[in-house]
Amino acid sequence: MPFVERMPPDSETGLRVTANPLMLSMVASVYEIRAGVDMPETVAALYESASEAMLARGGVVSAEMRTLLEATLFEAHAARARVITEMELNRAALAVFGAEGVVAELEQQFQDPFSRFEGRAEKGHYVEVLKEGKWKGRRGVISQDKKGYNPYKVKLSDGTETDWLCPEELASSGMDEAACLAQIAAQMLPAFRRAFEALPSQAREVVGAVRGRVAQDRLPLLSLLQVEPLQMQSSHLSFQEYYAARAICSGAYRLPKGSPPPWQWPAFWANAVRLGSDMGEGFGRGLLRTAGLQTTLDLKGKKLGGDRPTSVAAVCQLMRGLTSIDLSENQLGPEDATVLGQGIAASGSLASIDISKNNLGDEGKRAIAKAIPSSVLQSFECDALNLQADTTSLDL
Repeated sequence: MPFVERMPPDSETGLRVTANPLMLSMVASVYEIRAGVDMPETVAALYESASEAMLARGGVVSAEMRTLLEATLFEAHAARARVITEMELNRAALAVFGAEGVVAELEQQFQDPFSRFEGRAEKGHYVEVLKEGKWKGRRGVISQDKKGYNPYKVKLSDGTETDWLCPEELASSGMDEAACLAQIAAQMLPAFRRAFEALPSQAREVVGAVRGRVAQDRLPLLSLLQVEPLQMQSSHLSFQEYYAARAICSGAYRLPKGSPPPWQWPAFWANAVRLGSDMGEGFGRGLLRTAGLQTTLDLKGKKLGGDRPTSVAAVCQLMRGLTSIDLSENQLGPEDATVLGQGIAASGSLASIDISKNNLGDEGKRAIAKAIPSSVLQSFECDALNLQADTTSLDL
């Protein structure tokens, strides 16, 4: 079946998702259901058909339950969690049924552990970077401690590593990452429970219905792992990725405090971005709102991080709603330029871009130049190129 060859790789195994028997069965079922009709044109459309078929097996699912399911899987993915707990479910319920901004307000009220530890930071501690610049506010684990003037390097959540930092340039939790995150969740959960209990009864009934359907194995996209404390997970990670992308399209949710922005996303987000690109312009515009952005983005000076193919693909999606972006001094190469060229051509809003002081090479510059006639750019800056909107030819 040629369609199978277009399926994305599994984020956990690296194999095509159809190597999993459940996913292969899903594709085969959709093929049978659509007998005599062409298969969906995109992988995202395939997941839409498959998820609808799976939900139908458990009976009628209300619109409110569908929205809550989407929000819950987004919250889990934003937390890079495979196991969904009461925290993700409560966050989703508040995002869907609560007052606008209530989740962010609860996050702001919480005093994180980085302000309470007074001892010396050590290798293995989970920390927050305080130094002004591209790493400020990012969290990660101390990977090196040479006990000198600038003793620390920090491995950030996206896998990148900082330069050497002095003690005043980071705040330590005094714990490893797992212990710190567990403590944060335990301390935040009571406040989220109280906020959840304050929701209208109809909203709480929807959450109760979801929990009940999962417990009865009547919501096939979720599997129950444990009743108390609640633990469940999507039937396959790719469904979580699909619903996370759908949630981003809505623009109704925000990335949690402390999570990396899209231009620093790890490979964990790769399939969600790929599925989102299948969903069209709505994903890019929704991603702007999800990341809390307006219409301009300044990434000058190595602010592009994480898994490079994933972060560049995410930036291309952001371009669908941006009017201006500065990507100068980010060590972009020819392959990055090819992808960015596609993003430039696809954007109906991007008027200005700066990709100077990178390592594009002639190949990369040609890829960008080829995209310009199809774009709405009015200003474009690149090494050896400084073009205006009426440019019709390039001398490279």
